Amino acid sequence: MTYNQLARKSDGDNMPISDVLWVLLTLLLYVNRVIDSLSSDRIKVLKTILAKERLLGGRDKRGKFHDNDSNAGFDCCPTVLERISPLGGLSRDGKLLQLYRDTNTVQKFYEKSCAPDYSYAPCRFINQTVYESRCVQQFTYMYAIVKDFNVTQPFRVDYIKVKSGCTCKVLRERAMEM
Repeated sequence: MTYNQLARKSDGDNMPISDVLWVLLTLLLYVNRVIDSLSSDRIKVLKTILAKERLLGGRDKRGKFHDNDSNAGFDCCPTVLERISPLGGLSRDGKLLQLYRDTNTVQKFYEKSCAPDYSYAPCRFINQTVYESRCVQQFTYMYAIVKDFNVTQPFRVDYIKVKSGCTCKVLRERAMEM
């Protein structure tokens, strides 16, 4: 039934309440479906942003390049250590989480990332003519005070995904030419 038909019916005839309820229910279901599709698209975009940019509320500008520890020697895959204050994160099952924050409380974490030029780059000190290798970002899960993103529910303690290092992954031995 179109809007014009509804208007004509309401002018002269009384529309049965059951018809009005069905029209309203149909309209509500349609609006709900539209909102759900927009919400899922928004969550996909937010997950992508979070994966790429970490949805940071703040990042300590004094990121430190850790090429070596004084006693440990050199790493095959150098790292950068930063203190971050994210607005959100990912749970162990991939759900988007919002971190608790107010004027007096900001949750901060130390994040150890692959150095900018080394993410997915060949590992240092590995003979690339013999082995194919890549520097790969490692992750760990840390406790934080969170709630599910865009949901009105109380905050809880749960895990969020945090970068924890950069490791060398040897992919395969290259075939030797004779």
